[in-house]
Amino acid sequence: MSQVTYTELEGFPIRWAYGQAMPLEEEKDADKTAKTWSVDTTPSTQISNENTGTENQVYGSKQIGQVFETGSNALKLTAVQLYGRKNGSPQNPLRVELRKAVLKEYSKQTADGNQTGSSVETTPYDQQGKGFWIAETYSPTQRVKVTKVEVYIKRYGTVEDVVFEIRDVNPDGTPGTNVFYTDTKPYTETPTSAAWVSFDIDPAFEIQPGEKYAFCFKLKEAEGEYGYYRYWYEGSDVWDKGEGWRKNIPDGDWVYKGDIRMRFTVLIDAYIPSDEKLLSLEIDPASFGTSDGWVSKSLD
Repeated sequence: MSQVTYTELEGFPIRWAYGQAMPLEEEKDADKTAKTWSVDTTPSTQISNENTGTENQVYGSKQIGQVFETGSNALKLTAVQLYGRKNGSPQNPLRVELRKAVLKEYSKQTADGNQTGSSVETTPYDQQGKGFWIAETYSPTQRVKVTKVEVYIKRYGTVEDVVFEIRDVNPDGTPGTNVFYTDTKPYTETPTSAAWVSFDIDPAFEIQPGEKYAFCFKLKEAEGEYGYYRYWYEGSDVWDKGEGWRKNIPDGDWVYKGDIRMRFTVLIDAYIPSDEKLLSLEIDPASFGTSDGWVSKSLD
């Protein structure tokens, strides 16, 4: 009785007779031609963050971390450099660990939006209850959860409460009429000096890449009262993720206004250090000076 088994190697079928070590196909000698390639062995800075940032004290059980993403080529890590200084006379070494990073959903809070406004507009101030709807559309490049929106405004006198809505966006880019979220803030909570007025969004509003929503605010005077609202904006497109709009109350059309001074607090997916340690090393306190500077630790 005989038996032939089949396997596949690099995309080509190879047959072996049962109990034999050599394939049934023609036997060939291995290619023994010498192969060479060049490898740059000169150390150089490949991944770094040299942002001056804010000074943070590291003591006790406090830990800090920086996530780096490498390029397409493999790297051999030879040294770690930290920018800092020592305060006083620390006795214990600074422990540095290299860990794998894992992607965690909605783990990082960040700010988005337009935070400047060189132009200003005021509601009519004529006791007839007129005002504006102002809006900024938002289309993020990655999925986000919006937890708070803030608009830069002020009021004078007695006015109506501020109404906030999240709406759809029409094909022409203007805010639509479908409302997905709404909230109201008493006018007395709007300052009489220009400031950020915030609305917390609960539950957080999720936006996927490619989707666009309009964040709208109703700024309306109270009929028979001397009062007004004022908002700030940039007349040109200074923010690449949205557009500003204004509509007169009661019956105006949406008019392009560059970008409204409006900002968003959002949660995004982010890589965070995992518990899987690849290496651990210690930096002697004597390596640090009392003035800021780079401290290097070799991995050899």
